[in-house]
Amino acid sequence: MKVIGNLLLVCGALLFVSGCVSPQLAETPLGETEMVWAEFLSDAYPEWEAPKTMPPVSEPFAPAIGLQAPNVVQSQPEIPVIEIASPIEIVAPAGGIETAPADLGLIQKIQSETFDLYVIQKGDTLWKIANKFYKNGSKWHVIYDANRDILPTPQSLKSGLELRIPLL
Repeated sequence: MKVIGNLLLVCGALLFVSGCVSPQLAETPLGETEMVWAEFLSDAYPEWEAPKTMPPVSEPFAPAIGLQAPNVVQSQPEIPVIEIASPIEIVAPAGGIETAPADLGLIQKIQSETFDLYVIQKGDTLWKIANKFYKNGSKWHVIYDANRDILPTPQSLKSGLELRIPLL
């Protein structure tokens, strides 16, 4: 019994040791496509070395999976040229281009009219201020348009800021 146990132990040790040793791979010659790629990579990366064994890829299969040699020039289809009979001239206005405000007519009307001044209190909104002055909160945009130079957004009200309230 002892002999069989020792024999099994020796066999197990041999199997374990043989499993830890990596097999030596046979070098396979590189195909035409692999040679082109190996040359390209060695030029681009001087420290690069080709692996000892390349996966088996048959040459007719390489183009089918999208591999192409890096220095192969592909023919491009001709791009049609469209000629215009008379050139189009685009001329910018002399004063430059300005962006138009929300409602130019309303702003001009507001600037030409008289207005009241109102100091923003804590908790004020344009809706509340419009409701206070015009008895209609939906006219908040009139106050906002009159104060666009100091209010970047309708929500940017700060306590102590003085607003112009157009008289309608």
